[in-house]
Amino acid sequence: SLQSSQHSRSAYRPPCSRRRQQGAASVVCRAEPCHAMLWPLRWHESLSWPLPKRQGRPSQAVAPSCSRLVVPRLLATGAALLVATAPRVADSFDAARRVESARLYGDVGDFAYYFVDLLIGSPIPQRTSVIADTGSTVCAFPCSGCEHCGHHLDSSFDVSKSVSARWISCLSGRACGTCTHGRCSYVQSYTEGSSISGSWLMDYVSIGDEFQQNPPVVARLGCHSRETKLFYTQRANGILGMAPGESGRPSILEDLFSDRAHVDAALFAMCLAEQGGLLTVGGYNATTHALDSSGNPLSPLWVPMQARHSYSI
Repeated sequence: SLQSSQHSRSAYRPPCSRRRQQGAASVVCRAEPCHAMLWPLRWHESLSWPLPKRQGRPSQAVAPSCSRLVVPRLLATGAALLVATAPRVADSFDAARRVESARLYGDVGDFAYYFVDLLIGSPIPQRTSVIADTGSTVCAFPCSGCEHCGHHLDSSFDVSKSVSARWISCLSGRACGTCTHGRCSYVQSYTEGSSISGSWLMDYVSIGDEFQQNPPVVARLGCHSRETKLFYTQRANGILGMAPGESGRPSILEDLFSDRAHVDAALFAMCLAEQGGLLTVGGYNATTHALDSSGNPLSPLWVPMQARHSYSI
């Protein structure tokens, strides 16, 4: 039952250094903050696509220029540490390589976390912002009509406006854990005392903004009816759990990995800059890599990694 499962959620650590409360206290993918190249709207005259203005987002867009990049892989072993100092970053869907990309926002100092946008529902996707958390599995955010939810960057998800949204019934045969008013529900608590609770639904979801054109997949999503403490006061709407799924419940990443028409491999990468960064699914983005003496991007150095409920190296 999710009610008995607790994960850590520190207000002062970047998402890759969160630890689970239960089990071994292993660092899931410790990554030093990376150097960033900040790019306002006129960062480079040859920039061909406009940068969107984001209400409530950091005022600068970020081209991640990382000093260290950590690439967790959902296999028995595998993680990459590499040096990167790239001047430009491609951050839209790469159909040829089957790699999806999404910008990360936030930082360690002001936000105390990094977050990414999701597009939910159809025919008109609704945007929500979620903390990138490699130490938990739940993907959830406030929905309209929430009994106790804070004021966040984006509007609450309106289930009535998505024709593809389907509540998961307790009679559906899926592993519910708990039931509330005939719907599969969740209660998730974190070690600093915050919690979220609500009901599960199925709907289309894609990572990033509209201009990144990442293909959607159908996934199980949590619809908050109540938030407490840090979840109530944080600027991001919700949380994106990126740890391996538990008890037969796949995470959003695993749903994306199953879309082999658009995602090449069960691999994701996070480049964390001083402000913002880049998330890729299906592979890593070589435009964030440092160059060798010949001007070619350096290849990752793979090291053994454990991927059981969390990531550790």
